[in-house]
Amino acid sequence: MNEFKLYIQNRLNEFDAEKLEKLKRVKYILTTKQNYITWLFIMNFFINKKQLNVKELYKRIELYISRQSYFEILDNYVNSKIIEKINFKPDFRQKLIVPSMQGFLEFCEWSSFEYNEKDYNEIYSSIVNISSN
Repeated sequence: MNEFKLYIQNRLNEFDAEKLEKLKRVKYILTTKQNYITWLFIMNFFINKKQLNVKELYKRIELYISRQSYFEILDNYVNSKIIEKINFKPDFRQKLIVPSMQGFLEFCEWSSFEYNEKDYNEIYSSIVNISSN
């Protein structure tokens, strides 16, 4: 029972209103289930140093979101500087999706992960270098 209480308290601490007000990008990510699921898939691929393109991401989340909503979320993420779309070197028709440094760092701060700019740059360059081979 104590583990359960600790878990609940930790989850409540994550939604600290002052912290969320400061972290505008995270606040937007948490506005809907579809936003959050989309972001978690993007982060999962990024942290695992795997490339993720627009088509592949949609295949992963189409059970949770309509196609129109998906593209609206991606556009909002780009406009809010939460993600970046970069050209996939072997096929310029495809766009790779990566979290922006600001989005990544804000999410890490909110979730108490110990990643920093150096970690972001290392992961980012490994993904970009994969696409240029």
